[in-house]
Amino acid sequence: SSPPPPPPSSPPPPPRHNLTVPDLQIHVVSSPGSPEDLKNFGLNEQMAKFFRMNDDEHGFVLLPTLLHQGKTGSIQLRSADPLAAPVVNAAYLQHPDDIKTYLAGIKLALKIAQSASMREFTDGTLRINWEECPQTRCGCPNKDLAATPDSFWECMVRTVVSTVYHPAGTAKMGRADDPMAVLDPELRVRGVDNLRVCDASAWPMVISGNTNAPAIMVAERAADIIKAGNRR
Repeated sequence: SSPPPPPPSSPPPPPRHNLTVPDLQIHVVSSPGSPEDLKNFGLNEQMAKFFRMNDDEHGFVLLPTLLHQGKTGSIQLRSADPLAAPVVNAAYLQHPDDIKTYLAGIKLALKIAQSASMREFTDGTLRINWEECPQTRCGCPNKDLAATPDSFWECMVRTVVSTVYHPAGTAKMGRADDPMAVLDPELRVRGVDNLRVCDASAWPMVISGNTNAPAIMVAERAADIIKAGNRR
């Protein structure tokens, strides 16, 4: 069966240039990694072939991460069948500012890797299989990485971009007049008795960073709310 029509959308996020929170995070991995590590981040064999990785060697990885993409993704029910897989649209790279932010993150990562402070640990060489890139499509990488055209980096982003498994906001909390609010301010599912959602699903907007500790905070807050209700 065909996917359902799109649901009514939430108010769009502010224009990227108006963001008042960080929109870029650089993860640092103190190892060159291995092909198996890439698979853990969702890269398939076709994507992983771009990287020369050997976990017997020294090195490190800098991962520029987009924290607030320009368009909001969605998750919908495919049908009334509870066992049917949902329809997920992550909306990755569907806003031009997404690529601009990634390019800025790549250039910052290169600057860090080639800085004087890092010369003790690296010669600044990127471990990428250049020959795997169809050079006529996106421009040839320059030996001087800072001079490599943006078209090459954009191609790399679109070819090997992945996720760090921080989806959020699939059951957002909000006011009673918000048609997209699944939960009330006390994390109760609207229209269902005795059911709360106490994890990252409840956030109206994903946070600017890792989600583990804030998700625990939501659960702790829910516990306080429940205990306070039981004392009434």
